[in-house]
Amino acid sequence: MANYNSAGIYTERLPGGSVPVAGVPTATLVVYAYFPDGLEKDTTVITSWPEFERKFGGVNANSDAGFAIRGFFDNGGQRVIPFRVCAANAAKASVMADTTAGWRIDALYKGAKYTNFSVVLAANADTTTNFDITVKDTNSTILEVWANVSFASTDTGLPTYVTSKVNPYSAYINFVKLGGTTPTAGTKTLAGGTDGTALATADIVTACGAGNLDRVIDENIILIAPDNPEAAVVNAMIAYATTRKDCFVIACPAATDITIALAQTWWGNITRSQKSAAYWPYITIYDELRKTKRNINPVGHLAGIYARTDANKNVGKNPAGTVDGALQGIVDLAYVTNLGERDTLYGSKINPLIKSSGTGMCVWGARTGTTDPEWIYINHERLFQFVEKALYKATPWIAFENNTDTLRLRVYSQVNGFLSGLHNDGYFAGKTPSESFFVICDRSNNPDDSVARGELIVDVGIAPAKPAEFIRLRFRQKTLTGK
Repeated sequence: MANYNSAGIYTERLPGGSVPVAGVPTATLVVYAYFPDGLEKDTTVITSWPEFERKFGGVNANSDAGFAIRGFFDNGGQRVIPFRVCAANAAKASVMADTTAGWRIDALYKGAKYTNFSVVLAANADTTTNFDITVKDTNSTILEVWANVSFASTDTGLPTYVTSKVNPYSAYINFVKLGGTTPTAGTKTLAGGTDGTALATADIVTACGAGNLDRVIDENIILIAPDNPEAAVVNAMIAYATTRKDCFVIACPAATDITIALAQTWWGNITRSQKSAAYWPYITIYDELRKTKRNINPVGHLAGIYARTDANKNVGKNPAGTVDGALQGIVDLAYVTNLGERDTLYGSKINPLIKSSGTGMCVWGARTGTTDPEWIYINHERLFQFVEKALYKATPWIAFENNTDTLRLRVYSQVNGFLSGLHNDGYFAGKTPSESFFVICDRSNNPDDSVARGELIVDVGIAPAKPAEFIRLRFRQKTLTGK
């Protein structure tokens, strides 16, 4: 408390009360797959298709993953983590920079892409020992130029030394010191880069395991594996999503599951979960690499629809229908279902993709894979994930505060204010705040014994909206009566 020594007016700045709650990204996509380029098992977020092409190599004729990511952006997605998984025998291209094993030049990443890249070392005109370094691709296009680079052991502390000037900043190569000699001038051609054998199911299952995405903590994420729709991979993603509580899995049967019966057989091997949704059939796109139509896994396009719906409406709206569920960036569906087939799919909790003159090509289902009637709708699970993550991120300030009525009132005000804003924006089913949600944080749920244990309990309830799935138009004849 301040000491006042004379009469007068004094101003003070006091804490602003409860901390406002900010929303979190709801549709950051994680794609488990092999990509032609990029750091292995990295969680860097990509925010555009050109950035993905530059860093991960774009589309690949042998994979659906690149097309899935482009479909994600085409349909409204904004944030994607290409989680690159490499085969055990994938290797970096490399070449010795001299004849005495003093320095080796490695490609920055594993893969066949960097084979036949060249690195030109030319004597620097202004020094007696340094080099000018030029990196070229397989077409001899100049990618990078590094001037006045030193390899001398006496220069290790200087900004011109190769591990200070080139290695931290090059997008293509890395110099590795093996001995004490300096490189020789000339053109060095990288060799031995390989993609390795095709990824096995076990490779992707391992990638889906705990620990790999633990750094992605500030947003809710969607998990897909476009090249590996087999049950073991889908179940591994569901298992991880269940432990994280902020993930949702989108899956589709394999391309070989070309009938509804085969799709149902696939579905019979999938773990029932409210944290996943299944769709069928595959979609058809134009493959510019093969210059022909191609059927691919729709999961990337569907994730984009999730993101677009979240942005245009909110996460409380199901990503389905002729508007929110419209499929963009495709030329056709691999199979067009009739009404009876859609009934069969939906009854099996597989959301159909449909095509008709009245609907266009769109998503025609909004159900999760669970048998629990409280969680059968996609928007219910994803809305709860959003609210839980937002409040989790906004409440660390509470820890170690005095657990008093004053604190509980501040917490109530914080949570109530956040949910009131969501109610006003149409996230919930109720017409009034009291119908839409409740917050309890007072002595009724914080008795003395829980306070003595160091606990502060906040009970939150929200009412998610249910979709209009079955539209009943009821007609009757109107009898013409006399005047």
